Amino acid sequence: MACNEGKIFKTQAPECNKLDCWCLPEPYVDKKVTVKNKKYCWLYPQQRSKDLNKMLPNFDHCEALYTICDYRLENYVFKQLLLIEEQIRNYKNKLDKEIAFQRKMLDDMWKLSQRFLLLTQYYGCVKPYPDIVSIPAEKVAQCKFQKKRKAIQYSNCRLAFILDTLRTSIRKLNNVCSQMDMSVQSPIILGDYKIRPLSYYRNLIDDAFEYFNKVLCNLKSWTQLLDIGDPNAIDDYKALLDPKKKFDEFMKTGKMNCTCMRTKNPECINNFVNKCK
Repeated sequence: MACNEGKIFKTQAPECNKLDCWCLPEPYVDKKVTVKNKKYCWLYPQQRSKDLNKMLPNFDHCEALYTICDYRLENYVFKQLLLIEEQIRNYKNKLDKEIAFQRKMLDDMWKLSQRFLLLTQYYGCVKPYPDIVSIPAEKVAQCKFQKKRKAIQYSNCRLAFILDTLRTSIRKLNNVCSQMDMSVQSPIILGDYKIRPLSYYRNLIDDAFEYFNKVLCNLKSWTQLLDIGDPNAIDDYKALLDPKKKFDEFMKTGKMNCTCMRTKNPECINNFVNKCK
């Protein structure tokens, strides 16, 4: 809107058809201001005008701009990290419950396996029980064993469903991180005294998913080897439920309680503590 729109002037400039303030050299109606140059507006003196070249933006001093898109992507990444953290915690609790359930099933399966071996083995080319007694008992033991084995398979399927949800969340996180400008020096990318860099959390999530996926693959593979006539397979599956390195120990490796860089001399630590006091 022109600054003199709506005002009535006596004359009109020949070079334009509109009554704009910069076209007429007449004095301003409300204020006694005389225009010295036609190209300047009446309300702005000549010394206040800016050169057009100086009005163009110059971003040479900015190496990387932090835009609203960067903020929205980082906000989504932050919420996705919180969601993945909650899913990892829920999966760990679910894994502990399913392991306790499978351990109970394996105890029953081991008893059924021993019963089946007693009924089917020969001692001196003679069965200890006649077929009329042993065959029905063998079928009952086999039926119960298969039910326990199916229960373990369903338990592994429940773990696989939850792990698939975690995999989907990690895929979304990686997709959004690929769209981010990692050259932006923001706290969520570089980290500060409160939070670690984004790369640290991504590596931590990948390690946790790799551990859970490895445990689940081992359980599903060894489930196919469970047989009522092979008690050693049951013992091997029990060993999988008690891994040498549990999840808490696996996540602490190289991340927490690291003593490899600490001094072996306790006097150095005591001297340092005394100096701090």
